[in-house]
Amino acid sequence: MQAQRHNIYTLIHKGIRRQLCHCMNALGALDYKDNHAVITVMEELSEVLVFCQQHLEHENTFIHPILLQLQPTLSLQSVHDHEEHEISILKLHRQVLSIRNNVGQVVASDILDLYRNFALFVAENLLHMHDEETHNANLLMRHLSDQEILAIEHRLVSSLTPQQSEQSLNLILAACTHQERSALLQELSAVFPPETLIRLVINTSLNLPATELHKLCHTSTADAKDSRIMLEGSK
Repeated sequence: MQAQRHNIYTLIHKGIRRQLCHCMNALGALDYKDNHAVITVMEELSEVLVFCQQHLEHENTFIHPILLQLQPTLSLQSVHDHEEHEISILKLHRQVLSIRNNVGQVVASDILDLYRNFALFVAENLLHMHDEETHNANLLMRHLSDQEILAIEHRLVSSLTPQQSEQSLNLILAACTHQERSALLQELSAVFPPETLIRLVINTSLNLPATELHKLCHTSTADAKDSRIMLEGSK
C-alpha cells in the first residue's frame, strides 16, 4: 500500500466543516422569540464568518502563490471561489448585524432568510473545500515533497496570532479522528506550554461524544499525562 502523503488542507477543513454545520443547524432550530438564543447564535455566526475570512486570506497568502508558481498557466478555481466567498461573507455579516441590532423585534422570516443564505454559503464551501483537498492538494503533491508542503504549512501557522492558533486547534481537535487527535496533541506537547495544552484538551473534551472522550482520557501518549489528570479531575 502506498504511503499516505501530507494533505495541507485536511485537518483545518474538518474543523471548518464541523463548525459551519453546527452553526447552520443552530440557526435552523433558532427560536426567534428567545432573545438570549438569538444573541448567542448571532455571535457564533459572526465568529465563524470571521474565521472563514481569515482562513481564505491565509490560503491566498501562503498557498495560492505556490500553486500558481508550480503551474503558471493554471486557472485556479479556488481564486474565483475566494472572491465569491468574500462577497458572501460581507452580505452575511450585514444580515447577522441587522438581526443582532434589532433583538426583540426580529420576526421568523428574518431568521429563515439568514438560515437559507447561510446554508448556501455552507454548500458552496463544502464544494470548495473538496476541490482544494483533491485538485489543489494533488498539484502540491505532484511537485513538492512532504517536507516542502509542511514548510508551507509551518509558514502559514507561524503567521497566526496566539488567539487564531488556539481557535484553529480547538476546531481541529473536536473534528478529527482519535488517531489524528492523539498525533496532533503529541506534536503540540513539544511546542506548547503545559497550561495551553491542558486548556486545549479540556475545550476539546466539551465537544466530544462519550466514546471519543473515553479514548482521549485513556490515550497512551505519555506527553498527555497532565491533560488526562486534568480531564479526570474535571468530571
